[in-house]
Amino acid sequence: MKKHYILTAVAALALSFGSCSDFLERDPDQILTEDQVFGDANMIKSVLANYYGRVRWGQNTEDSYSYILLDEACRSDGGPDNTQTFSDTQWRVYDYGLIRNINQFLAGVRAAKVLDKDVQLSIEGEARFLRAWTYFNMCRGMGGMPIVGDEVFEYKAGMDITAMQYPRSTEAELYDYIIKECTEIAPLLPEAPSINGARATKWAALMLKARAALYAGSIANYNNKMVNPIKTAGGEVGIPADKAKGYYETALSTAKEVIASGKYQLQNAKPNDKGKNFYEAVCVKENNKEVIWARDYKYPGQTVEFTKLNIPATH
Repeated sequence: MKKHYILTAVAALALSFGSCSDFLERDPDQILTEDQVFGDANMIKSVLANYYGRVRWGQNTEDSYSYILLDEACRSDGGPDNTQTFSDTQWRVYDYGLIRNINQFLAGVRAAKVLDKDVQLSIEGEARFLRAWTYFNMCRGMGGMPIVGDEVFEYKAGMDITAMQYPRSTEAELYDYIIKECTEIAPLLPEAPSINGARATKWAALMLKARAALYAGSIANYNNKMVNPIKTAGGEVGIPADKAKGYYETALSTAKEVIASGKYQLQNAKPNDKGKNFYEAVCVKENNKEVIWARDYKYPGQTVEFTKLNIPATH
């Protein structure tokens, strides 16, 4: 009986192929061409949303670790007698896959015919902001890293890969690149704060510029005051001391521009309770005028286990 059923199934399958000869010639319905993506305004925005979702460092509390990373802070299970070790690559950030995808996206957006010019420039600004943010996290973790600009190389078997072998930049060059990118994209981005700070604005770009300049200035200043400064001969790590003043001035003037805009303000519902104000700054989501850019978690689509993993243990 089993053989009978098998033969019947094979026969039925053969008949189905005979009656639908084009079954194996169908176009895949899970893969979109560039023309399909960049010929549809909603699809373009969907791809951009995907890049926001791939941002990790400083904007995402990973729920797949027993310890939680929140910007530079780390919390780990275990007491003082429990030695915690981390892998050598734990805080190494070099997502060139994301940078390549953003560069491909930028080329498509710039050539797209379905977007109004203002929308087109704003989307470009957001994509470049996310790219600058990725480079910033590379730089603060590892110093100067290769800067690929807008290049998108297509590798073919046997081709010379010399052109793809970008050298590391100096640490100063990468911070300068981030600062320059933020300066250029700020005018492209919206001035109105985004809902819950979820999307990049002019002010987010300027604050990334200020933050990058502050980091660079602090490295130039304090690293060179150490008995044994941390630096390499080629400048991939370490910034000359004479650059500190310029970076600090850039950070200060840029931050003042954001403050003067009046778009944001410190939480001050209780002037005599600074602790309560700080709590509201980092925990109140709706109508928070202090947050400039943040990951907008929303159940059930965007959730984390941060609270569960950080409550006092019961055992």
